[in-house]
Amino acid sequence: MARLVFIEGANRGTVFPLDSPPVTLGRDPACELNLLDERVSRAHARIRREDASWIVEDLKSRNGTYVNSIPCESRPLSSGDEIRVGDSVLLFLEEGVGTPGSPSTSTKWFSNRKAGESGLHSSGISRRTEIVAESTEMKDVLRFVAKVAPTDSTVLITGESGTGKELIAQAIHQNSPRKDGPVIAINCAAITGTLFESEFFGHEKGAFTDAVARKVGRLELAEQGTIFLDEIGELATETQAKLLRVLATGDYQRVGGNQDLKADARVVAATNRDLKAAVKNGGFREDLFYRINVLHVDLPPLRRRPKDIRPLIELFFKQFKEETATPLKVISPEAMACLEKYAWPGNIRELRNLLERTVMLAEHEVLEPEHLPAEVHGNVATEVEDGAVDSLKEVEKRHVLRALKAVGWNKTRAAAVLGIDRKTLYSKIEEYGLKPEA
Repeated sequence: MARLVFIEGANRGTVFPLDSPPVTLGRDPACELNLLDERVSRAHARIRREDASWIVEDLKSRNGTYVNSIPCESRPLSSGDEIRVGDSVLLFLEEGVGTPGSPSTSTKWFSNRKAGESGLHSSGISRRTEIVAESTEMKDVLRFVAKVAPTDSTVLITGESGTGKELIAQAIHQNSPRKDGPVIAINCAAITGTLFESEFFGHEKGAFTDAVARKVGRLELAEQGTIFLDEIGELATETQAKLLRVLATGDYQRVGGNQDLKADARVVAATNRDLKAAVKNGGFREDLFYRINVLHVDLPPLRRRPKDIRPLIELFFKQFKEETATPLKVISPEAMACLEKYAWPGNIRELRNLLERTVMLAEHEVLEPEHLPAEVHGNVATEVEDGAVDSLKEVEKRHVLRALKAVGWNKTRAAAVLGIDRKTLYSKIEEYGLKPEA
């Protein structure tokens, strides 16, 4: 017996049994599954049975049909898949096939997002994702993800800090044959030297002073799943050779051990660095670069996808309401124009942080330009003498410099204000040649 469970949208909480397929989803009352969702087409999608498989197909809807955040025209469904139509998300469940609560999958249905002291993101990545793709640039990214996800090839995700690289890693895993396995993340920037080896490969009891018991490494925990190497560009050069060996052969040993182990995990890596430049200056091994750069996904910065700003804001407002019971705010057209023109050096992370601060502090229901930070509602596009508009790089340069001046060139505080990490700030300072005034 299969069923659909509404987990987001106006029909949230409704359970619809798929006992008489095919089932058409849409706003038209004649549809077997009538949705109270203005962004859904009259006849949006259909779920049907074909032999032993369940199939979802888009009916040329205006907003598309997404399975696990990936757009689709027609594709088979597996128990646990999330189907998005308009603002509604439906969970497809088939009894006896890996449904939540069953012993085989309950531990990985929703994973803990708290970061560990060792620098690991968590023992897994959140299963629930939300990728906004109204812009052509992001639609192209998702189409590429849909092609590469079913393979077992290594993927390198690049993009500026805050562009959503971890969400793309989640989407790749969730749409791969390994999606029922674990997905394990490790932050290469937060762990160095022998500590990385211990965390990644594991260690045997007595391998070093504090090794009081055997520890299973992250690579071993990712068995039959995905290992996500975040910020791989920050990995120490002395560790890169050891990582290269396991990527090349699949063979490794725990630190202090002599038992040969075989890795069985798909590798997805991410970085905000230019690895080609790092290879040229000796900061990153060329052979490791080519080993991880089999399939390449480059995420566009938010300033190149302004069409995504409005739906991202709507998404974040809904999240704030669910997480903190904060009343929904309305953004005036003038304030929205400021947000859409702003350069967003910290990308989506900066947008979310700015909105969260603004929503929490604003006493008015309608957000006007004056409720936004000065750098956003100020001279975002400055007119120059010849009537031209400054480039986005010039806007970003001024914004970064303004933030640095405001905090007396305290780079840690400036990075927090901008919503970016310190490494990204340092690269911006170097890129734009910024210096404190004498």
